[in-house]
Amino acid sequence: MNKLIIFLSFLLIFIASEARSQYLVKSAVYWTAPVLSLTEARNLSLYSIIIVDEENLVNNPEALELIKKLNKNIKLICYSNPMELFNPAITIRQIQTALLQEITEKYSQWLLKNSTGEKTVFYKGMVMLNLSQDCPRVNGKNCVEYLAEKQLLILENPIWDGYFMDNGGGNIAWVNAKIDADNDGVADDSTSLDKAWSKGIYSFLSLIKNGMNKDRLLLANKGTIEFMDILDGRIFEKFPNDYLGGKKDFGWHKSMSNARQTGKYTIFTVESKDLMFGLASALLTDNVYIAVGQDNPTIHPEFKVDLGEPLESASKNDSCYFRLYQKGRVEVFPSTRRGKITISK
Repeated sequence: MNKLIIFLSFLLIFIASEARSQYLVKSAVYWTAPVLSLTEARNLSLYSIIIVDEENLVNNPEALELIKKLNKNIKLICYSNPMELFNPAITIRQIQTALLQEITEKYSQWLLKNSTGEKTVFYKGMVMLNLSQDCPRVNGKNCVEYLAEKQLLILENPIWDGYFMDNGGGNIAWVNAKIDADNDGVADDSTSLDKAWSKGIYSFLSLIKNGMNKDRLLLANKGTIEFMDILDGRIFEKFPNDYLGGKKDFGWHKSMSNARQTGKYTIFTVESKDLMFGLASALLTDNVYIAVGQDNPTIHPEFKVDLGEPLESASKNDSCYFRLYQKGRVEVFPSTRRGKITISK
């Protein structure tokens, strides 16, 4: 019986290895759930990049270790959301629970509030932290410096290949018109608030970048081109994004323009119904990875397509953007959210 179990274990590893060899496009997974099973880990090991919630390091380190064992070339990126904490605490989120308790008891000045002293809420069931440069200092440090210290302790684990910051944009006034980041009892001017918030986010990212090993990656979301002097890539969640400054074709043109400027590890996340549209759009570039949804361990046969090397840069013909590869052609029709991949016979 023991020999059979050992044989089956090796067989599973062999099958996973064989499947990995067929993933010929740049693929990624965006995993924000605090738990990850071994079965899900095997599927995730087929991808090129995995952004995975830091809580998995506590809850199921064996799943992370299995991913790295099955795919030595994978980039395992630590996810956290320093802007928000679940409130009330969620038992399975031990890292966040500890942060919430300590901040509530010792650093309540760091909770982001409005001019009437009420806590600012973006996502229901969470409380926001003050990442602005104007955040009050307590015991010689502000919230950004405190959070960076805590994050770097987690990033000391050699399992990680980098860090991903959720809510990594440089503005915040859109959340609430009455935010009072400097705690003076007066709602901050939106322009001044966004400027101070941008400086705070940049400071956090800089502390993480400088505190990590030099070969580790630093990623963030929102498909803007800010902070690209220290970031290695950005996530465009639910690509394309019409809030980046261009509404045409659902924001596709502005998203693509930005994506060409957001580093070697840029990621488009798309819903399942837009998989081919997102994949074809990514293949028009040289630097974009594709992910489907969130917390999705599915194996996608579309990622096994063999196009060979690109023969040219992307071109346009009427309403179609296309690119020729050694073994086929990629086409995108932005106005109808369609993508097409044709393999040469």
